[in-house]
Amino acid sequence: MLRDISSLFWSEEVFNGAKIRDYSKGEGVNPKDFEKQIWEYDTLFVLKEFSDLDLFFKGGTCVQSLLLLNFQRFSIDLDFNIETKYRTNEFILSKFRELNKKLEEKNLLIPASDTKYKKRSSEDLVYGKFYPRYSDEISGTVTFARVFMSKVESRNMELVYRDDLVKKKILSGIFNHILVQVNIKHQPPALKWGLEDIKLRIHKYPEYEKELQFKCVSLGDLFADKLIAFRNRKEFKDLYDLGMMVKIIKDLDIETSKQKINQIFGDTAMIQDVVKAIEFSLKNKEYSRYMPALPKEVAPSIMDRMFYTKLIDVIEGI
Repeated sequence: MLRDISSLFWSEEVFNGAKIRDYSKGEGVNPKDFEKQIWEYDTLFVLKEFSDLDLFFKGGTCVQSLLLLNFQRFSIDLDFNIETKYRTNEFILSKFRELNKKLEEKNLLIPASDTKYKKRSSEDLVYGKFYPRYSDEISGTVTFARVFMSKVESRNMELVYRDDLVKKKILSGIFNHILVQVNIKHQPPALKWGLEDIKLRIHKYPEYEKELQFKCVSLGDLFADKLIAFRNRKEFKDLYDLGMMVKIIKDLDIETSKQKINQIFGDTAMIQDVVKAIEFSLKNKEYSRYMPALPKEVAPSIMDRMFYTKLIDVIEGI
């Protein structure tokens, strides 16, 4: 008998294509992104239970988990810092090989050859597995892709991966995937952290009300990280996250952000670069290009100049 999606964290009824399409239509997002968020929960659970790594959740998806559900965007990658004395690519690769082995032993990996997609898949396609993709020596980040059987994707996909982070291989078949990025450079992994409830936008629906806690870097750490990210790449998603964090940030969080920026840069001179970039974005109405990808509830806020001026006030206080 051909096997279907296997998950320790979710029941099979959760992976219902019609339901995913219906809910994603109501949210105004691509069904593939809605499906990815289901697997984000599953992947966080797997990493917590089986990875044997001291991971600290951070990045855009972590930020969304701190916001009210209706104000979250669909962030679809998982980013982590790590506490370990072994800060090498080889160490991270070895730990993810061990993780894949544990998932195989738990019968949570499904070779595509055991499914109805076997004739359309490469021999190395295994659903639920983590595949190394690349490393960024400057940022200290190692990136993996976790592939999974899709209920909303029917066309052949290709994915580049590198078992040793050097030699390129091509994975092909019918699948969806999320990226998992582990930064081995950041030390300490967080100035402050806490065990937080992870509630992403799909949590609005009864089928996806699964409870999960994970170690997260603090709001102050996240705000500093987003300031640096926006300064470096000028992406609107970072500006959106910063503006939304202003709604929940406290004075102690701002002090943590200031401490972190000083620790990295030696001072806070880079703050003016961020302010200028925000003013440029507002002047040129950069937000207008991204409105279709954002929650309907936030449209009035994003078009309101106060969204940006309040953010600038907070940033200039750092």
